[in-house]
Amino acid sequence: MGTAAEVRRLDVALLPLGSGGLEFAPLGPFALESGVVLPELVVAYRHDGPGPPAPQVLVVHALTGS
Repeated sequence: MGTAAEVRRLDVALLPLGSGGLEFAPLGPFALESGVVLPELVVAYRHDGPGPPAPQVLVVHALTGS
């Protein structure tokens, strides 16, 4: 077992890159605090950079421009 000072090195040149295109994840019905239910919530996202096992970060914001 390694120590906390040891870091696992990832050769990102060998990892597949994300599509860079817009992808969609349907999440189904979604209830709001008001009690209103959206019948079908779909989250759109774009995956850039290397895929797993590289660390992944989800950034959520309202500045999509579309």
